[in-house]
Amino acid sequence: MELFLREPSLEDKDEIIKMCEELESCDDEIKFEGLSDLKTVLDSSFEDFINRIEGNKHIEDSKPQYVNQTTYVLADETGHIYGGVNIRHKLNDALMNHGGHIGYLIRPSERRKGYSLIQLKEALDIAKKVFNIDKVFISCREKNIGSKKTIEKTGGYSAGDNYIDTDGTVFLRYWINN
Repeated sequence: MELFLREPSLEDKDEIIKMCEELESCDDEIKFEGLSDLKTVLDSSFEDFINRIEGNKHIEDSKPQYVNQTTYVLADETGHIYGGVNIRHKLNDALMNHGGHIGYLIRPSERRKGYSLIQLKEALDIAKKVFNIDKVFISCREKNIGSKKTIEKTGGYSAGDNYIDTDGTVFLRYWINN
């Protein structure tokens, strides 16, 4: 079975709704962390989600405080979706604290199976080839051990100081030479 990243489409509606329902019912501290636009599927509609992520590709035109980003899903040839990833085309001050170039998640039923590593490697490849990002900044919550291990397995090394958010959440900050 081959897994690959691709942009989501209207044909993914049922699969993405199922993934969002899994995320909503899981025990995660921040259920949609890494791909917060997915929450639109449950709060509004799948079509609004598709419109939103399409608009995010050019969001700097209307909201200069944000950066353009492209959303992908990790899928197999049958159309099953394992997770999703946002690739931000550049960084701003807020993303240098936490978030970075890449945010990602794996649906709860597919975790601890190695898919996060596959997804991040694919995202790094796209970041380099499509967006010419040679040095990727990425972060994760200190408590997110799975993400920490994934980042480190892809060559992530400490960016120096951790970032502590106003609520006390500690974010580990990494660079990955791409």
